Amino acid sequence: MTIALRGNSDITYTADGGISVAWPSGVQAGDTALLFTATSGGRKPATSVPAGWTLLRSNSAGEAIYGRLIITPADLALAVPVNAVICGMVVLSGVSAFGATSSTGGITLPAASGAIITFGRRNESSPALTPPTGRIFATDAINPKYSSYKVKKKTHWRKRRYNAWLQIPGVAGFASISGSSDAMMSVELIADVLPAADASAMTPTTLTPANDATAEAGQIDFLWANPTAYAEPLWSLHQLQLRAVGAATWGSVSSGTWTPGDGDRTEVESAATGSQISSVLDSLAAGTYEWRIRAQFASSIWSAWSATSTFTVVAPPAVGEVAVEASLTPVVSWSLASGSQSYARVMVRDTLGEQVYDSGLQPTDLGSWVVPMQDWVNGGSYLAAVTVMSADGMQSAEVESSPFVVAWTPPEAPASLTLADGRPPQAVVTGLAGAALLRLEWLTTSGATATGVWPVTADTMTLDLPLLPYAAETTVSAFRSDVDGTLWSAPITADVTSYDTRSYLVDDEMGSWVEITIAEDDGLTEAQAVSASYPLGESEALVLRSDRAGDAGVVTLLARTLAEKKQIREWLRDRGTFWLRWTPEKNMMLGGTLQDAPPTRMAAVSPWREQRVKQKAIQHRTIPISWVERP
Repeated sequence: MTIALRGNSDITYTADGGISVAWPSGVQAGDTALLFTATSGGRKPATSVPAGWTLLRSNSAGEAIYGRLIITPADLALAVPVNAVICGMVVLSGVSAFGATSSTGGITLPAASGAIITFGRRNESSPALTPPTGRIFATDAINPKYSSYKVKKKTHWRKRRYNAWLQIPGVAGFASISGSSDAMMSVELIADVLPAADASAMTPTTLTPANDATAEAGQIDFLWANPTAYAEPLWSLHQLQLRAVGAATWGSVSSGTWTPGDGDRTEVESAATGSQISSVLDSLAAGTYEWRIRAQFASSIWSAWSATSTFTVVAPPAVGEVAVEASLTPVVSWSLASGSQSYARVMVRDTLGEQVYDSGLQPTDLGSWVVPMQDWVNGGSYLAAVTVMSADGMQSAEVESSPFVVAWTPPEAPASLTLADGRPPQAVVTGLAGAALLRLEWLTTSGATATGVWPVTADTMTLDLPLLPYAAETTVSAFRSDVDGTLWSAPITADVTSYDTRSYLVDDEMGSWVEITIAEDDGLTEAQAVSASYPLGESEALVLRSDRAGDAGVVTLLARTLAEKKQIREWLRDRGTFWLRWTPEKNMMLGGTLQDAPPTRMAAVSPWREQRVKQKAIQHRTIPISWVERP
C-alpha cells in the first residue's frame, strides 16, 4: 500500500475576524487528517485536545500537530476544531496509524512502507525553508500558498509562513530533515497495518456454508457479513480462500471459479453492506473443505481473516437401471449408481405421458416397490419412473424404465341379465358361479354413472335397483369379477324403463335401502361459506366467499308409524353418506307430467330431531334432515 496526498486546506478569515478551515475536496472515509496549529503571542498550545483528535507533537513556540483517522463517513460530518490559530490541514490516504514523533534532525522509519510528514515555519522576512531530502512533490510545499496567521505587535499584523512536506523514503532507515528543530516538526506515518482494535472490528463473519454444514455437490454459494459499523463505500475488495481439509495451500474463489493453490486472487465488493455473496459454479466435488474471508478497507487496509468454517460436500444419490416385472400389480425395481437412499418415489405413466400412479415420497431403503392394482388398459403400454432421496434431503434425478405392457385374460361375462319395473325395479343376473363380485352400472338423467357392487352369493342373484331414473329408458350393464375380485368381464346389457314414483334412501353400495315419504323440501342453497363485514375506513361492505362445494338443504321425512320412524332413524344413524332418490317432479309446463329428478349423494349435517305434526295428537312424527351434497 502507498501513502499519498489526498488534499490540503488553508485557513480562511471570516467576516467577523475569525478563522475557519474546511475539509479538502475528495476526502474519503479511511483517510488520515493532520492539523497544524499555533497560538498567538508565543503561548504554548492548550493542553486540552480537540474531541476525536490525537496530539502528535508540540513545541515551545506554541505550535502543535493533531491527527485523526477517519473511520466512517460520519467522521466527516464532525466540525473541524478551531483551536488557537489553525495554520493548515493536510489529508492523506493509505495511512493506518501514527508513529512516534521525530527526534532532532531526523526520524527512523521501521518499515519501507512508512513515511514522514514535516511542518516548518518562517517569518515573512526569513528565507524559505530547505525541504527534507527525498521529498516527492514537484513544489517544495504541500500548501501552494502561504498558510499564515497574524500576530498583533504594537499597531500592525505580522505574517508567518508555514509549509509542509511529505517524504516517503521507500526503504526502512533514517530520514533526515533540515533546519532548526524548534522550527520544524515531523510525524511518522505507518501504512498497511490497522491498529489491532480496528482490525478486529473490520473482520467479516462467515455465514454460509456454516461451520460443520453439509452441502449438495454442484453450485456452492458463499455468504458472509461485513461489520455494520463500516458503511459500504469503505469496502473495496474481498479475498475468499478455499481449500480441501488437509491441503497445504489455500486457493482463491473469484468470479465464480475456485483456483486451487492460488490464494492471492481478489474480487471487487459490489453487494450491499452486511451481505456479500460469491459462488462456485458446479465445480466442487464431494469432500470436506474449509473457507475464510477477509475484506479490504477503502484505504487499502486489509481486515483480519475471519474464523475458518469447515463444510462437507456430499454427492446426491443417483438411480441406476429401473426394471419392471409386468403384471396387474407390477413390481418396479432399481439399483443405486451412487449415494444412499432413505426415501423413494415410484410413478407410472402411460405412453401419452398421463400419470397413472404416484406412490409419493415413501420412507424405504429397499430397491423395489409393488404398484397396487390400477385401472389398467388391457394390453396397454406403460413406463415406470423412480427418484430417491438421501437422509439429508438430497434427491436424485428421475430415471425411467423401458416400456412394459399390462395384459390379462378377462373372466367370462354373466350368462344373462333380466330387468323388470317394480317398486323398486329389479335385476336378475345368472351365470355368477365362481365370481367374487357382481357390478351393475347405468347412466342417470344428469349424465352421472350409477354403480352398484354386490358380493356374489349364488349362481343367480335378484337385486333391487331403487336408483333407476324415472320414465327414461335405461341401459343397465352387468359385469362379473374373477375369483379374486380383481379382474372384470366384458359387460352384458339390458334395457328397462322405470315408472316407480317412490322415494328411497339408498346406501353407497346399493345393498341396502329404505322407502321414505318426503313431507316437505325447503329447496337448495349453495354449500358455501359467506361472510359480510364493514372494515374500518371502507365505503362498502366486504363480502368473502369460500369455494362452492355442491348444494345443501333441509328435507322433512314423514313417518307414518313409530316402527317406520325407528327404521328410518336407525338406517340413517348407521351411514355417513347415502343417496336420496327424489320423488319425480311435476312439469306444469307439460301439463303436469312427471319427470325424473336425479338422485343426490348426501350426508346429514345436523343432530337428529323430530317434530309433532301441527294440531295432530298422534304418536308419529316428521323427521327434518339438514343435508349437504357429497361428491
